[in-house]
Amino acid sequence: MPDRDLPTPRLVSILAQISLPAAPRTVLNIGCGVFPASRALDAVLPGWTCTGIDLDFYALRRARQAAPGLHPVCADATYLPGLFHTRFALILIRHPDVFQHRKTWSRVIPILPNIIAPGGAALITLYTPEEVSLVYTMAPNTIQPVDEQCLARVTLTGHDRYPLIYRRDGVAAKTPGSC
Repeated sequence: MPDRDLPTPRLVSILAQISLPAAPRTVLNIGCGVFPASRALDAVLPGWTCTGIDLDFYALRRARQAAPGLHPVCADATYLPGLFHTRFALILIRHPDVFQHRKTWSRVIPILPNIIAPGGAALITLYTPEEVSLVYTMAPNTIQPVDEQCLARVTLTGHDRYPLIYRRDGVAAKTPGSC
């Protein structure tokens, strides 16, 4: 599928670099809103079960209409992992406003390892280097490198400019240069 056919080619290129376990085939999108990542996730992880959590009931309702396969949950992410009795192969957090909601994210990010499946990962994408620095202070584990040569260009909106990949355990990302 050519890049121009995807609404989020950079996200697709980031997701393609993440080695994920064969099971469970599950994604948790924290702060999913209207679920703009749905086409990118379908392109890279077809057939996977996607759960979206957000505080905005109306955004979740629109997301459910746009992506019928999404399992929406209207809840506060600070109550993770108690909300789910499962682990996810991939946790996706796109563009959290870590400065405005610092207290919330400082509670959510450290608990991510509790809901990541063995071999799984959490992907957090950010807009600015300052956000990256702040997330590093909250980071539960090591950050895996992302091969920038393999990524689609950043659009003028800056979506997914700074990807951070957190691993539950020591599983490496795909081999650099293997785009």
